Amino acid sequence: MKDFLTQDHAIKFGSAGAFDTLPNQTGIALANEEVCAERAREGLRLVHLGEEKTMEGWIVYGAALNDGRRLFPSDNKFGQWVVNANLADTHPHDRLAAMWAAANPEDFTATKEAHPKVRTVRGLHAKFKAGLKAAQKVETRAPTLDDLRKVERLRALRDNPAATEGEKRAAQTKLDTIEKEIGKVEPSIREAKRKVVHTDLAQQAAEVVLSGVYESERACAIVKRAFLETYGKDEATLKKLVGILQQYRKA
Repeated sequence: MKDFLTQDHAIKFGSAGAFDTLPNQTGIALANEEVCAERAREGLRLVHLGEEKTMEGWIVYGAALNDGRRLFPSDNKFGQWVVNANLADTHPHDRLAAMWAAANPEDFTATKEAHPKVRTVRGLHAKFKAGLKAAQKVETRAPTLDDLRKVERLRALRDNPAATEGEKRAAQTKLDTIEKEIGKVEPSIREAKRKVVHTDLAQQAAEVVLSGVYESERACAIVKRAFLETYGKDEATLKKLVGILQQYRKA
């Protein structure tokens, strides 16, 4: 891959997917904080040159910050070093993006190729994080009353002091499996059940209203939401509404 070269050192993509820093011809790693700071400032000078040097500068800057991070593992000490070295004029998101690009060249290159119109390291970092978030998003289905009853029983078994450790582990495993399908159930099972019952009643009411008139999922969802917002806290009223609407349709 392409090497990013400066006068005094080179930063290049390594075969293992990380940047190799070559501070001089001897290849000796200089772990001195002032050297790291000077390299970071050199990167910023390249950034300020603009054009094709900007992205190169951010990567030089990020690599130097990564070296500084290794010198100062503590967040407080690292932050203080950034301030003392006069490197704090950049936005925190720019610093994080530069450090990401320097430490993850394969991800950086792949993101750049996937988004050729994005011209900043910070923008590429945002695209990379958005891609991760989308990949981690898990589709779930709406819980049924049967699902919630199972969750209730399993939680009771898991939390039962008289249950064996094996029974508790088995209950938690089954809970995890169910919640992968329906999402995390809120702590109050009673409240979760109430929401499911009310949603089902509102769905029935919406289906009765729209039956034979304008049957579509979108229209039904809109009417259901209206019923929930109006009567969602009163199950008795929702049941009465469904009964009235059913009688009206029959008439």
